[in-house]
Amino acid sequence: EAAQLADRRDELIRDLIKAKSGLRRYVGGEADEPLVDALPDLRIDADHLRNHLHKHPELEAFSAESHKAEAELRQAQAMKKSDWGVELAYQRRDPRFGNMVSVQFTFEIPVSPATRQDPLIAAKQQELYRIDADREAMLRDHTNELESDLADYQS
Repeated sequence: EAAQLADRRDELIRDLIKAKSGLRRYVGGEADEPLVDALPDLRIDADHLRNHLHKHPELEAFSAESHKAEAELRQAQAMKKSDWGVELAYQRRDPRFGNMVSVQFTFEIPVSPATRQDPLIAAKQQELYRIDADREAMLRDHTNELESDLADYQS
């Protein structure tokens, strides 16, 4: 038991030296000075942290990604509908050739949507589901990390 206590004392001294070297990284040589005042009273509002976890920057990034995927899905769905267009152009050319007016009509007709547009729509929908699943997984990871840190704080 005496050897185990000595080993534990050595581990604690090692942890203290590591902690001071980590602190020295942020505050320099002042890390070696003794503490002069009482420890600060740090209050953490756990409920506030839990309620605002969804505003974490890593989770906010999923919002833009989700909007992009939704726009791509709407674009793929729009390709399933027929479309038409008219273009009118006037060109001033060299006097030897005279000016020119041109009119162009375009028609887009979805041909074989079951093999062309439907798979694309399904792929875009799956991408949207993947983004939502990744966001939920990251939210669970951050919630777990927060709860673990709060438990450490309480102890």
